[in-house]
Amino acid sequence: MGDARPPSGLPPDPRPRLALGDRIRTAGRAAEVRRVQQLLGSTPSERLLDVGGGTGAFTSRFAGTFSEVVVLEPNDAVARVGARRHSALRFVSGPGERIPFSDGSFHRLTAIRSTHHMDSPERFFTEALRVLSAGGRILIEEMGPGSPLARMFNRLGHRGHHPGLDFRGPEAWGAGLSNAGFDEVRVLPDRRWFFLTGRKPVIAPTATPP
Repeated sequence: MGDARPPSGLPPDPRPRLALGDRIRTAGRAAEVRRVQQLLGSTPSERLLDVGGGTGAFTSRFAGTFSEVVVLEPNDAVARVGARRHSALRFVSGPGERIPFSDGSFHRLTAIRSTHHMDSPERFFTEALRVLSAGGRILIEEMGPGSPLARMFNRLGHRGHHPGLDFRGPEAWGAGLSNAGFDEVRVLPDRRWFFLTGRKPVIAPTATPP
């Protein structure tokens, strides 16, 4: 995908006008946007990768002050729609298990309600650690296997949801981040969803012997 992001970066309006489909997908999520922004943090010099961000409807709501925002979306057709709707974001096609960026490319990485779609979340955690810079942080939002939405998706199916969705409890996702090498892993429950955060360890330089 080409770089659809204009030289000026993200627009100053934190709530850009959305297409009808995007408005439906983000309706009633203002509190969720604020929570993600609070946990994520950002400075104007930092780069964000949102994995599984679809058309970027929700990404555009929380991406705020990052210098560059990239949406990695496995469905190429969905990524093309996103590029048309959100010119301030850069869209790239690819799976979270094989992130097409070099080591240390991003300061923040998000996966908002997308890890349950992945064939191998463990591989995604390893890739996320790789593409984050030292001290970079990951933020995951998910729902537990017992939540009504998870039961509905698994029982009835849902447009855009493939069979065999991988819903896990917060502790299982947290263990996955720790096993991949993240530190400062935190599990943060919310009303319907839960959040997980982790940090790529900062390795102190080895002292030179006198």
